[in-house]
Amino acid sequence: MGAAPAGGKDIGEGGVKRFPSGFGPAAAAFLALLLFAGCAGGRRWARNPDPEAWRSASASLKERFPGSGALILEDHARVDVYPRESHSFSEYSRRTVIHILDNRGLRFANVILPYDGEAEVTGLRARALCPDGRVLTLEPSEVFDTNHNPENVFFSDTRAKRFTVPGVEPGCFVEIEWSLAVGHFTFWNRWDFQSDVPVGTSSFTVRCPSDWPLRWKAYGIDVQPEVEATAKGVKADHVWRATLVPPYRPEPGMPAGEGPMRMLVSPAGMKSWDDAAAWLEPLFEERAAAGRGIRELVRLLTPDSAGTLKPLFEFVRDRIRYVAVEIGAGGYQPHFAESVLRRRYGDCKDMTVLLTAAGRESGWTVYPALLATADSGVLDTTLVSPAQFNHAVAVAVGPDSALLWMDATEKTCPFGDLPWVDRDVLALVLKGDGKAHFIRTPGPDRSGHRVTRHWKLAADSDGTGKGSVAMTFNGAPAGEMRRLFGRMEGDGVRKWMAGQILGRFPGAVCDSASVESLDSPEQPLRVRAFFSSAAVMPDDGSFQPGAMAIYDWNAPFADTSRIRPVSLPFPMAVADTVLLTVTGGPGDSDPAGFAWKDSCVAGRAVWQWERLSSEEWRYSRAVSLSGVLVEPADYADFRGFLNRVAVTDRRVFRFDRDPGPDPSR
Repeated sequence: MGAAPAGGKDIGEGGVKRFPSGFGPAAAAFLALLLFAGCAGGRRWARNPDPEAWRSASASLKERFPGSGALILEDHARVDVYPRESHSFSEYSRRTVIHILDNRGLRFANVILPYDGEAEVTGLRARALCPDGRVLTLEPSEVFDTNHNPENVFFSDTRAKRFTVPGVEPGCFVEIEWSLAVGHFTFWNRWDFQSDVPVGTSSFTVRCPSDWPLRWKAYGIDVQPEVEATAKGVKADHVWRATLVPPYRPEPGMPAGEGPMRMLVSPAGMKSWDDAAAWLEPLFEERAAAGRGIRELVRLLTPDSAGTLKPLFEFVRDRIRYVAVEIGAGGYQPHFAESVLRRRYGDCKDMTVLLTAAGRESGWTVYPALLATADSGVLDTTLVSPAQFNHAVAVAVGPDSALLWMDATEKTCPFGDLPWVDRDVLALVLKGDGKAHFIRTPGPDRSGHRVTRHWKLAADSDGTGKGSVAMTFNGAPAGEMRRLFGRMEGDGVRKWMAGQILGRFPGAVCDSASVESLDSPEQPLRVRAFFSSAAVMPDDGSFQPGAMAIYDWNAPFADTSRIRPVSLPFPMAVADTVLLTVTGGPGDSDPAGFAWKDSCVAGRAVWQWERLSSEEWRYSRAVSLSGVLVEPADYADFRGFLNRVAVTDRRVFRFDRDPGPDPSR
């Protein structure tokens, strides 16, 4: 929600879905923002500003929720739906009043209103009531029509109206109104009652025939509609209203989908998930036909029609670039599989339809499947809405009826595996029979997300020395590092490793670095570097082996209490081994025999020093997080564990270095 966030950001956070719907994040954002389109000018203001009422509402809201840079006093949206034989015509209007309290609230004066060419803009007005009583009104010449490319969308025909409300300064009241009409089948299905600043009154009204079975659900708030009493078939208002809404404050690591107080409404005409499946299936099936190009591809890659899907998957993963295309219908359904193959680019829907067509041509049973990724929240099957999906993958049925899931958009994921965001989520598999088939994807990989680092350090008597480090990345960390290294030019990897080493040994020089298995996602990613340093060990013989880790996992959890659980996206383990060669024996803090263990509800840690010989020592450290949900009641234990890990990592050990022979003798 929020009438006018900071400059450079789009206004609002959702409310409209046009069906057919897109399944990429950018498509969802575009649809959610369409409702805010408008143009300046048009009819006169329907009312005069009421500064006394606004000041009274502001004082009450500020007293209840102090500390914000702005207050949304009123935020009202109204949808009027006119059924037609083939589709519905929707008219949307919205009015928002904001009190700018200080410089933090000035962002609400900068407004971006995205819209598409099929929307008919019927009015946009904005004005500022200044502290000295002046009223400054937005002029048509102050509104600029520009291209609008949502994040992650390369091609888009979305336009945007951009303006800044004139005369705004701390103390101003800002009022914005707009409306638009959309002639295709549209339903404004989401409303956010909550913003990042307090809201006085927020309401969402749907006006539609009284016999329409509106299906809706509220999240994070207990709200019931006020329904106007009318005769059957006569249009009636359904009003959802909330007052004195606190600001939305996200917490680090909170579960995905724990967003602001909001409500969702099912699209008209979709009474069950079977209805949704029957509507979605043609969008994919009519685009999944194999033509000459796909048949030739299958012949070249899989001469045995009963062979593996691996070469087809790897072709799509490695040879089809991810590019989101949302021009016309491109945001709502895949392009033709042959077109995706010819162009060599597409988004998740396009790669899925190409995998489906090629897999079927090779003799496999392959279906498209839609899902809500783990980082976007949990699919709510009690509310029918395709708008809940944000991703598409392909699923093949093997000879033994085993399912093989394929996500070619994740360029660092090997065949037969899924990225963590696709795991353990419900997917709607489109089998072409008009029925909803929900199947859960494979569960989380509880052992595959690891980082291991092996350090070898040799300190001379003067503290200088040489060293090497070998890093191995598995699972999600490997994918992250492949994406990082894959963008680097020249000796970028050496420079990156130099930075890692320099952060641990000031003044160190990275002599060389190499990467193994960068283009082999089925293998762990390995990086090795050799370096020299004038400060492997300071003059006082101190050595802090925990500095090798530099994983301050406690930093995001500075707050001493929680409202929401901590949700760790996947189990994670980091292990460090340091092999230290130093001339001289242990100092006053002999590390020999040092061992320490710690644990909590969601993690464990182990540290140990071992003396291998008179000059060789080995330090081992391993910290793992289990990936479970940490409830608020267990948060203090979890936070304490992370802080104890940080303290133990900073422990210093001292060695009595052998100064060697006196050169003056």
